[in-house]
Amino acid sequence: MRKIAIILLIIFLNTGCSVFLNHEKRKTPLFDNSTIADLSERIKSQDISSNNFFIEKAVIRISGPDGTQKFLGSLKFEKPDKYLISLKSTTGIEGMRIYISEDSILINDRINKKLYTGNSQDIMKRFGIPGSFIPVLFGDYISSDRGDNLEPKCKEGKLALNEGVNGLKVHYVMDCNKAKALSIGIENSFDLLSIQLTYEKFFEKGNCLQAGIINVVDKNRHISIRVQIDKIQLPWEGKIEFIPGNRYELVKLL
Repeated sequence: MRKIAIILLIIFLNTGCSVFLNHEKRKTPLFDNSTIADLSERIKSQDISSNNFFIEKAVIRISGPDGTQKFLGSLKFEKPDKYLISLKSTTGIEGMRIYISEDSILINDRINKKLYTGNSQDIMKRFGIPGSFIPVLFGDYISSDRGDNLEPKCKEGKLALNEGVNGLKVHYVMDCNKAKALSIGIENSFDLLSIQLTYEKFFEKGNCLQAGIINVVDKNRHISIRVQIDKIQLPWEGKIEFIPGNRYELVKLL
């Protein structure tokens, strides 16, 4: 279950806005002398969670004290809060199917024939983040009501924003031209959760700019993750359906 926790924290942290990735360079910047209000509006307009989407193929490589593991994965998102994640071996055999909503989680462990169940409190206790926090992991910008960022300013083309979301500290470094996060740091008050995300190989389709590769460092567990998004659909018109494993052992997620 520990590997599940790691994967749930980092898998599919950001996606693109085309059916196939195409690493194109943006010829003109999104921002020149734009106001902070305009900057904020353009950042929000590129949030991936503003649309339904389907990541058809992603390659996830996890490196840590126990060596390196490689997975294939897919993810479906249906607004406002439904996620369906499939994790497969490199040979294409599905090992787990994970359903997450704001208040529940269900995990089909196909290898061990177990069905793990939990609610929103279980998600927070087990994984350190609430279900509603997942868009932040995608790279979306979620602001707080604390007033810390009333007068942010771009310096050398970058904008630093510090937010509090569901008891977690989120430190954004935004590219003022791209209107996208270059890095995001996540931590809690007790330093029990410390994750650094960086984004690279941005590409553009239409008016949407996203990162094709996400690098994650879990400082406490000494684990690094690389996520490469190879194929997606956005927008996606389908519906999420989770079917519990037939005759699987029912296990409470603790």
